[in-house]
Amino acid sequence: MVTEAGAELEGPSGRPKYDDLLSNPTSDAQAAGHMRASAEYKQKGDRFRLATQAFDRQYAHIYFQRLMLMKPPLLTKVRQKWPGVQLANILTLPENDEVLVVGTVYKDMKLKPSILDEYVKDRGASQLVGRTKFIGADDSIILEDESARMKLRGEGLPVGQLVTGVVMAVKGVAAPGGDFQVNAFCFANMAPQAPLPSLSEDKYVALVSGLGVGDDAADPLKLSLLVDYLVGSLASDEEQTRVSKIVRVVVAGGLLKSTEGLLQATTHKQPRQQAAALAPIREVDMCLSELAGAVPVEVMPGNNDPANHSLPQQPLHRCLFPLASSFTSFNRSSHLCRCNWYSDLLLLADS
Repeated sequence: MVTEAGAELEGPSGRPKYDDLLSNPTSDAQAAGHMRASAEYKQKGDRFRLATQAFDRQYAHIYFQRLMLMKPPLLTKVRQKWPGVQLANILTLPENDEVLVVGTVYKDMKLKPSILDEYVKDRGASQLVGRTKFIGADDSIILEDESARMKLRGEGLPVGQLVTGVVMAVKGVAAPGGDFQVNAFCFANMAPQAPLPSLSEDKYVALVSGLGVGDDAADPLKLSLLVDYLVGSLASDEEQTRVSKIVRVVVAGGLLKSTEGLLQATTHKQPRQQAAALAPIREVDMCLSELAGAVPVEVMPGNNDPANHSLPQQPLHRCLFPLASSFTSFNRSSHLCRCNWYSDLLLLADS
């Protein structure tokens, strides 16, 4: 067993055999247990925690700032790729001349929900029932820079792959009617990555998601085996040695199958009904408390977890985990988890 509570982002090579999970200790040294590895860790996710709720902010200033930051490196790339092509803004596009334009992509989707649809009297069945997808064959791409916006068209334009907010450079000719005929397009390179720190030994971060507690069709034995494996109560001596090098368990959302039961656990319900509705979250709390007793645990909210739906999702409330919250090794974060390992390794996870 691993008895005490940094980090490579890849798991151990090789999977344990089924027989290994059921092996008994074969020596006194093995029965004494393995020492849990540790790693220098610092939480950097305070920027995603909201002190106040403000709903009057728009995305325009974010897109503008992103364009200002991404435009210089993108221009450096396109001038090497398309030398001699003139740079122009949308408001002053010349006619019949091939030019280069840099801007932010806006994807116009006809099926995208709009708050204004709530006030339309003659709504169709698809609007009343809800759509299963928001993309369609009639989607179009609009490019916007500091001066204006224009509609893009072209045979090679990947409309289905583009999303709103991407900074993009296009080369082409202004067409009659205000559209822009795209002949080629380009994106910025990836930002320079700092080299990974060298470690004297392998250490791991276990990523867990989609537990789905509360699903009647789920097998509770799988969750029990997962917890026992991570705390070091299963497997052979060789496998337990690998498990002891897991320095943190990150639960990336998906704790519950649904939150409908929690919504039904109101004060006017009978005690038996309340207990049945709260059973899934209590089971999650028991599993997390067992994990936190052996290894540091980070919990992030997911789509079906009891957290706010607006982004960024805030940490799950402490009252949901009375047992696990008693451990200092248990940490709750927003749906964006940002942390530092060994001072120079940054991990950013999104549940």
